[in-house]
Amino acid sequence: MDRWTLQMGYPVVTISKNDSLDNSVTISQEHFVYDTDAKIQNPELFSFGQHERILINPSITIVKNSPIQSISVRRSLLTDAVLTVTGYLPQNVPLQMISYLSQETEFLPWHAASRAIYQLDKLLDRTEDHSLFSDYVLRQVEPKYHKLGWPAASPDGSFMQVAYQAEELQREVMMLACSFGNKHCHRQAVSLISDWISSNKNRIPPNVRDIVYCTGVSLMDEDVWEFIWMKFHSSTAISEKKVLLEALTCSDNIFLLNSFSFFLAWNLSHTYSKAVL
Repeated sequence: MDRWTLQMGYPVVTISKNDSLDNSVTISQEHFVYDTDAKIQNPELFSFGQHERILINPSITIVKNSPIQSISVRRSLLTDAVLTVTGYLPQNVPLQMISYLSQETEFLPWHAASRAIYQLDKLLDRTEDHSLFSDYVLRQVEPKYHKLGWPAASPDGSFMQVAYQAEELQREVMMLACSFGNKHCHRQAVSLISDWISSNKNRIPPNVRDIVYCTGVSLMDEDVWEFIWMKFHSSTAISEKKVLLEALTCSDNIFLLNSFSFFLAWNLSHTYSKAVL
């Protein structure tokens, strides 16, 4: 196990069909790392690449667009699509793969798809293609978002417990919908934040508070940011303080973010000084 556990990265296996009449494919293996500089500076650590050419049975037929039934296979394929960021795959590959998401019913493939989507979002941010990309993602996400909805409340006001995988799937889809501009998701988040401010009662479902807080801070005025800031200081629950703190970074207001950065720097410095003393 030393080659797997004691060195960075993992193996990437590429299978290429040869354009010939001998029904052969070439399988190649190489060492994958995100940090390409490390590979250049230490080539001896990444020298297990090898190639093998094999013949396949002429009777085997590969059917394009056939359904892939295994959850683990769907998850693995979508996880591998993240390799597009490093240049291993064309960018259209993950876009084509996520086009089936409206039919996907399991959390793990959705989670893998969201990782690929957020990676592509970072890559395309501030480019002229970003709006097209966002629209495309929304078209894949919205059918599932409208089907799953938001966490349901019981008559007594508590939130109904659902299976873990179902809850995580709902969270994943909601996060994508709000992140990429679904208007219904935005209205729901703004409504919940507004209700919290006016009533001073937090009726936001606990498992989606991070999504709602971040969406509210990013869409609403600085009064909301200051409200979240006040709640961060008054909260005694560490888990809630963490969610509130992360939500404060969702603002696009440069002045607020600079003030926030100054507070964090001062707080860390003050904490370190107390620790030393």
